[in-house]
Amino acid sequence: MVRAKGDVVVRLNRQALPLFDRHGRRLDLLPFLRKLRGKTPQEQETQVRNPQGGWTAGRLMALRQSAEATR
Repeated sequence: MVRAKGDVVVRLNRQALPLFDRHGRRLDLLPFLRKLRGKTPQEQETQVRNPQGGWTAGRLMALRQSAEATR
């Protein structure tokens, strides 16, 4: 993602920035994150509430890191 000039969020506070699916339902991220395997990033379409009242579309990309890489 970095090589492709993508934006990276390292930590996400689910209370401060709740993510929603395309139907406006709040996403429960833990089941998605627990399914991560291997070295292939996984993607989830998301949206957040815009302060002006609309929605801003985005996507969450996640990759499981080894314990060594996390340290």
